[in-house]
Amino acid sequence: MAQPLNSYLPHKLIFGLVVLVIATIAGLVTALFPLGFLTRIALLAIVLSVLFFGWALQRDTQWGALGLIRWLILLVVALSVLWPRYLFVHKAGLPGVNPFTILTMAALFACCFGIANSRMFGRDLRVAFRSGGVAFSLFVAWFIWRMFSSVVGDEPLYSSLELAKEIVYIGSFSLFGLVLAAWEPGPRYLLRVLVGCGLLVSVFGIYEAFAQKNPLVGFIGEGADMVAPRVLIGIAAEKMRDGAFRAQSTFDHPIVFAQFVAALVPLALFSLMRDPSRFWRVVAFFALPCALLAIVKSGSRSGYASVAIAFALVASIWWFRAIVHGRFSKAVAIVALPALVFGVILGWFFLSELVAGRNQHEVSSTSIRLLMLRDGIAALWESPIWGFGHGLSVVKAGVVNPMGLSTIDNYLLSIAIDYGYVGLLLFVIGVFCFSARALVFAVSNNSVSGEYVGACLAAVVALVVTFSGVSIYQNMTLFWLILTAAVPVMSGSDVFRGAD
Repeated sequence: MAQPLNSYLPHKLIFGLVVLVIATIAGLVTALFPLGFLTRIALLAIVLSVLFFGWALQRDTQWGALGLIRWLILLVVALSVLWPRYLFVHKAGLPGVNPFTILTMAALFACCFGIANSRMFGRDLRVAFRSGGVAFSLFVAWFIWRMFSSVVGDEPLYSSLELAKEIVYIGSFSLFGLVLAAWEPGPRYLLRVLVGCGLLVSVFGIYEAFAQKNPLVGFIGEGADMVAPRVLIGIAAEKMRDGAFRAQSTFDHPIVFAQFVAALVPLALFSLMRDPSRFWRVVAFFALPCALLAIVKSGSRSGYASVAIAFALVASIWWFRAIVHGRFSKAVAIVALPALVFGVILGWFFLSELVAGRNQHEVSSTSIRLLMLRDGIAALWESPIWGFGHGLSVVKAGVVNPMGLSTIDNYLLSIAIDYGYVGLLLFVIGVFCFSARALVFAVSNNSVSGEYVGACLAAVVALVVTFSGVSIYQNMTLFWLILTAAVPVMSGSDVFRGAD
């Protein structure tokens, strides 16, 4: 029997009112604002209108374009590694275009449309999100707190706009990760894309180090935010240290490059041992030594420290798994314990020497970072709860380098200054909750899934460790992807079927 007409009236009435409001706002904006602003507002209005139409035509079935969107997300992931953020494509008379940002926007819009248009797609994402437990809830609270801090901070308009850009181009990868996590083979494909692209950027970085030149510099052009001059100055300032050339590959800075390949090492190690495809095991076989050599050629102390900690964590997980699951006797484990302790102590002395500095330049770098930390803590006395707003940490505690650029080389300190101690605690506790859950699962689960989660945990720890020495958050895309890819495995998803 057909439903009575009045059952549709609330839905139709809301639809008509929203369309009327959008049209009215569009007319007012057209009359009051200049052309450049109008273009952005028009694009935003079109996007919102399409999303609303998708919601108005919502269906219970699975979204037909979902397969295409998944592959689009994997392409965006590849571009996040392979395409430099500062490299724009230019056409005569048109502004520079960055393929990474364009495709990221397209993938984000497609995901939002899918959520609005398909109840089943939205339900799958909610299931994937709930599997994240307390950690995911804390990270959502962190995003909300950052918005609040930016609005009540010293420069609300600037902070809010800059935060919005970061959420679109960096935070959106948490959504992309959930889409892949809700797809059974998604984490496996994500791992392969990361290892394959990691091999390419490592080889490129090694070539750059031996050639003593970054070939990409010749292609840099000014983008919409005039980023090219700053990038060129930064490259010139950081390329040589104590007579050694520092490779940065496709990344914004040699430390960021080292951070990525350090996180890649445990993932490549797992792929080498457990990927069911022979081709991808071969890729991982070459990716491992290339990644380690790339860290050396980056000249980054943070890279050394991160990969050492990642290796130590993987070895510790393997040792505990062997004991828990009886792969060797407790007597053998006890005999092996002194070797493990000796390795930890040796690693501690090595890391201590790295932090203190092995030469005059490194000692000076450490002193500057300590100065930033002192100034940052002092600044937080002015606004300890919600900080000063997004992007203002460099103003409050930054140090001007010899090239005239103000920098703050600690992302965790940046979080504290921008969003207060509350923002820092939300982020740190979120990472701790994920790490604790992942560690327990990696040790207790006697399958390939446990090993995979252990590799993801080591990669996340490597990223976080490096963030204590750099404030560039380019690799937060990788952080969100790995985090969301590991969670469904801990909830029982068999993403590496046939790998045992």
